Amino acid sequence: MTNNKRMAMPESWKSAAYGFLEYKRAAGVADTSLLTLRRRLRAFAAEICTPPELVSQQQLVRYLASRKAVETKRACRNLFTAFFTWFEAAGYRADNPARLLPAVRRATPHPKPCTDDMISAALERATAEERLMVLLAATCGLRRGEIARVHSSDVITGTHGERSLIVHGKGGKQRIVPLTEELAQSIVAADGYLFPGRWDGHVEESYIGKRVSRLLPPGYSCHKLRHRFATVAYTDSHDMLAVARALGHSSTDTTQAYVALPEEALRALMEAAALSHGAEHAMPRDGIEQAGGNDLAAAGGNGAAERGRRSEDSADVLLAALLLAWSMTDGIRGGSRSFRIDAASLAVQWGLGKEQGRRSVVVQTAAKRLEALGVIDLASGGDEVVCGNCTAGLELLEMVKESYWREWQRRLASEGGVQ
Repeated sequence: MTNNKRMAMPESWKSAAYGFLEYKRAAGVADTSLLTLRRRLRAFAAEICTPPELVSQQQLVRYLASRKAVETKRACRNLFTAFFTWFEAAGYRADNPARLLPAVRRATPHPKPCTDDMISAALERATAEERLMVLLAATCGLRRGEIARVHSSDVITGTHGERSLIVHGKGGKQRIVPLTEELAQSIVAADGYLFPGRWDGHVEESYIGKRVSRLLPPGYSCHKLRHRFATVAYTDSHDMLAVARALGHSSTDTTQAYVALPEEALRALMEAAALSHGAEHAMPRDGIEQAGGNDLAAAGGNGAAERGRRSEDSADVLLAALLLAWSMTDGIRGGSRSFRIDAASLAVQWGLGKEQGRRSVVVQTAAKRLEALGVIDLASGGDEVVCGNCTAGLELLEMVKESYWREWQRRLASEGGVQ
């Protein structure tokens, strides 16, 4: 009886809450999302014991402050804003107590993917049913709710015989993910829901979560298997947009919270920024022209290659790469991943490549370095323009910027010291 009372919507909130939920249903919000909204509204109403007509901004702020998880704060703030905006517009009260709520900063992502050893150990202990749950999360990136809804009719066959799965995601959204033949056969053989409910339909997502969590070490869950999928997919493809689509994310900013850059990738990033061993001891550009120009010319092809290598290793190239990465970061924060940059103008503005025939060469070289790191995909734009799309997320771009900044400062000091 006590549990039923706790789960029930407070009487003073029933009319407003159900009216709001009906409004959201009419707007096309999925049933699963409506259940989440109802649960959060019910929890808030039960805690403050105040009818919606009398709720104050102070009560809303106090409630947000008492939530520990940043994402919970963000979700509650979004709900309060939506509910009281509707409540005011519907004429139930003359003001909106949620209008001036403080913005909640997005939490810093700390991905925690399951390791392959964890997954292997889990598969050894798993039942046949649990094995399918683990594989769908780890190799297909499905959420626990999506796993619960897997149905044999959702398996489709491509023109070349490849199998894929129609995934029924959050908010009623659908996406298609590739399947291994083992998974495809198991799903088709179910002839209905892969994980049927006791009486009808499919199991609850909590059932999937509990079954998978018991197979993993403490602190790891079904969601961490999605982190593993995201990390492996990005490491292999360097395409954050593709990983976001596979996970069912509408924004790559969300996907970044799932991707843990492997240690070897970080090491490769640092090595790429450091360019070549011993480069910090290389003769500076002016020194090459003043003291070594004739010697390099006499060396023929080898001298030309050395000149090209040192040009690529110069402080100007490092600065150009840093500026490009900075531009990509601003673009993503502004909602755009495509870019088109006048290389010559950028070089002139920052005094890059003064000794070269075309200053834009320095910017083009820097862009190719970023492409080699998997940060951007370059498109054909001619000699004077750098254009394409940024494939990296903000977290990786910040690491690239930091790495190039340190190396540029070190190279600048080294070249200045020789001069």
